[in-house]
Amino acid sequence: MRYQEGKSDVLEWLAAPRPQVAMDENEITASSLNTDRLRTTLSPLPRGSVFVSYAPEQGSIAEQLANQLRRSNFQIFWDREIPPGSNADEAISSGLRLADAMVVVLSPEAILSTTMAQQWNHFMLNRKPIVPVIYEECVLPRTLQEFTPIKYVGSFNRMVNDIVVALFRAMRA
Repeated sequence: MRYQEGKSDVLEWLAAPRPQVAMDENEITASSLNTDRLRTTLSPLPRGSVFVSYAPEQGSIAEQLANQLRRSNFQIFWDREIPPGSNADEAISSGLRLADAMVVVLSPEAILSTTMAQQWNHFMLNRKPIVPVIYEECVLPRTLQEFTPIKYVGSFNRMVNDIVVALFRAMRA
């Protein structure tokens, strides 16, 4: 998707209806995700949007993750898609407000990031689902300890499948 410069384009994109993924609870497991069984239906409500929060050091893995989540029919917001010349702070604030769930890519750098802490605290205050992903070994921040983390243990595909399952469950609740 190409973006034109300007704040209104970002806000329009963020406010656009998102696909809603319909599924049968028995069709999906944490270890195997058969995307052939998923079907996309349009919903008048903006459902299925995910905010990806990550430290710059994990930009490459965040990009791969965002691409895989798109393939699973999630609408993704992350800072790399903010058009040049746009007000980045305003776009991120809108993304936080409009997203249905958050995936937090955790690493030693991430847990030291005040920006990331502000992002996940915003979601917690608004009682939106958060899926913490421990990509590099680190201690789960106290504020995120109420959420069961997904740990990267050598298989990117397995991690993505677990994230997709967690997002489906969280958004359905």
